[in-house]
Amino acid sequence: MPWEFIIKELHAHPNQQKHGFSAKGELVSPGGMRWDAISGPFQKGHLPVTTYKISDCRLREKTSMTDDAGNAWSCNIDQSTDPSRTLLRIHPDGNNEGTLGCIGISEKDTTSVYNALKNSNDTTLIVRFARDGNWLVA
Repeated sequence: MPWEFIIKELHAHPNQQKHGFSAKGELVSPGGMRWDAISGPFQKGHLPVTTYKISDCRLREKTSMTDDAGNAWSCNIDQSTDPSRTLLRIHPDGNNEGTLGCIGISEKDTTSVYNALKNSNDTTLIVRFARDGNWLVA
């Protein structure tokens, strides 16, 4: 079973000319563990719905990738479908809510997410919409 980012809500950014939609949902591990997460709305908005590969989980020092407990880390999200979308990551959603298209984990302590990603044998990530989502929340 692959990793999944399940989008449950789409939110329009007030400045649609500069930013896209944010997608709120859950990152789900192959074993069924779940963590609240967000993607977008900054720059090109949320991560597009498709299949990706997760690679290179590592510790970081960037404030934007640090949770409230002080954990800083990221994992690459590799894709080949859109060359204009680069530097995509899974990481704690530090600083302001939202990302530049990455998947930001919204938990106060993301240690369990990092450990699950780093130790996972499955590197496939599927981004999809939930069947019962709340689309376009104002």
